[in-house]
Amino acid sequence: MKNLLLIIILIAGWAHKAFAYDMTCTTLFEDQVRYKSLLGVPEKHLPRLFFNNNVPSKNSVILLVHGLFESPYFLKGIGEKFADSGYLVLSILLPGHWEGNLKALGDIKYQNWVKEVNMNIEIANCFSNKLIVAGHSL
Repeated sequence: MKNLLLIIILIAGWAHKAFAYDMTCTTLFEDQVRYKSLLGVPEKHLPRLFFNNNVPSKNSVILLVHGLFESPYFLKGIGEKFADSGYLVLSILLPGHWEGNLKALGDIKYQNWVKEVNMNIEIANCFSNKLIVAGHSL
């Protein structure tokens, strides 16, 4: 009985360590979502993380970048299709978009968008070193 208990503890410890890596990556992404929410971004326009545990993983991440005056909401359909094909998908929200008014966009420089994309590339690389970046009307 002691041997069985030891094996269960070892397996549980290994599974926890394997899962903790994904949780760290997920937490990084969720922190971004909370921050954007505090800025007043409506829920349907917040960044999104798509995955489907019911299909084999391709061990690749797709980073979706929306177009001008858009948000992750407009890429929801394609994000779900990629997830259903085995990809983990991060759909990000660029600064100045959906923050309550269009004036916010006037204070944003393209460097802010580049910084946001680069930060999300780092998060995507936390999940996998195989990264595909896709955008709409960039």
